[in-house]
Amino acid sequence: IGFPGQIFSFQNPSPDFFTYYMLFSEKFIAESLLVKNYRKQLPFLRYDGVQCFAISEVEALEIERLIFKINEEVKAKTDDIALAIQLYIQLIYFLLRRSYVKSIGSTLSKQENDSDIFTRYLKLVSEHFLSLHKVSDYAKKLHLSADHLNRIIKSHSTKTAHQLIDEMRLREAKAYLLYSQLTISEIAFKLNFSSASHFIKFFRKLVGCTPLDFRNKSE
Repeated sequence: IGFPGQIFSFQNPSPDFFTYYMLFSEKFIAESLLVKNYRKQLPFLRYDGVQCFAISEVEALEIERLIFKINEEVKAKTDDIALAIQLYIQLIYFLLRRSYVKSIGSTLSKQENDSDIFTRYLKLVSEHFLSLHKVSDYAKKLHLSADHLNRIIKSHSTKTAHQLIDEMRLREAKAYLLYSQLTISEIAFKLNFSSASHFIKFFRKLVGCTPLDFRNKSE
């Protein structure tokens, strides 16, 4: 299974080496599958999935049979050739999915669960960043330990769980500074900082200047 732009090469193939190679556009594949959200249903079509995995001889023979059927359709050039090929491709992908789950099942489940937790964390932060400032607060909502949550976020982002909270607070602070006439103290109050000095310290650490300097430079 490959993606647009990928380059393949074979080095030192054995004398009995043989392979089938089919090229389709992403649009054609998307239209071929009846399932919604096909990238989630078929993880080997995602960039974070595993595109190279082993299948049994029985599975290989069944997929080969379907490939021969596609080849027959191409040669016959019937009016409904596109629909027939799409149906065969769908069968091939579902057979591959079964093989994928068997060979990479536990890893697949963990990846999907971690990805879901990461998405839920971002959603929670966007909803509660004004009132909840600790990673442990979000870990409780997700029924996880703070350490476990931190590891998941680190595996999905270049920023830590705490940095993502700070980033959301900073974004809101900049919006107030640029688009409101609120004083620094009033902004600190709206963002739930304990004091204006605490807010100034937070802002300077992340931006490199005070909130007032930032506002003046932007005018």
